[in-house]
Amino acid sequence: VGRIASKHRLEEKHLTALHCICTAFGKIDMLKRKKFSDPLGVLCEYNYDRYIFELPHVLHKDELPSILLAYPVWYNPTVSSRESGYTFTSFLKSHVFHLTNVNYQWFFQIFNHRERDLEFYPTIDPIPHDYLEVQKNLTPFFASQAIVTPYLNRVAGEWADPSWFVNTDPLGLCFYPNDIPFFVVIKRWSGNGLFPQVADLIADTVAWLKKNAELLKIKGNGINTSTLEWYGVKDRNFLISKNETFIHLYEFAQQFIKAFEQNRAIPFLRGEK
Repeated sequence: VGRIASKHRLEEKHLTALHCICTAFGKIDMLKRKKFSDPLGVLCEYNYDRYIFELPHVLHKDELPSILLAYPVWYNPTVSSRESGYTFTSFLKSHVFHLTNVNYQWFFQIFNHRERDLEFYPTIDPIPHDYLEVQKNLTPFFASQAIVTPYLNRVAGEWADPSWFVNTDPLGLCFYPNDIPFFVVIKRWSGNGLFPQVADLIADTVAWLKKNAELLKIKGNGINTSTLEWYGVKDRNFLISKNETFIHLYEFAQQFIKAFEQNRAIPFLRGEK
């Protein structure tokens, strides 16, 4: 922060980011603090050397439901389609299985029933070069990374292809190993320079689900069954068949919509009673 202040005017966003980092640092076991701080140092040095006067935002895993609600369509920037083979790698297992609960996992599966690499990433919001460069430098430090987006039209192509207006504004996230319950927002970008409010993005996700949830249970006209890669959550001991997954996802979607209408959407995705 001192180095930024010497070349650039400090803003509230810098102090907010610093507060989040310091709060997280204080909650981490002493033996794990180096593992926590080293990648942040790499990222800060990278930004400073390129006159990008930004600090990473460190958030606790309890904030993941809000991120998923606003940005439900995820991409893995660390593998190519040949490497992934459309299977669920540590990219998903590290955060979906270990940082979250069953409700979050089912909601995630509604919008991400297959892994998407950057070959599937649309051109509406071109990925900044500096993000791609620093993302490679950070790979050794984190268990997984993701580009999270509000591209509900991408889900439409995997379902029955209903039309939907495309929101913009992706985020680049990094997830620590499982013994550190935090993740890092390393960049936010927009192809048209507009950044929608998170509340608007969440409202759009819920509107999509209300309109299209029926497609989850229409065999042949709903989700393309050939793209379904995981059935239930294997680590939680309720592995179910492909057809049962569709029915369960529909029923789960109705539970979520009810929780949203009762102003309990975030607690519901956190697994709170």
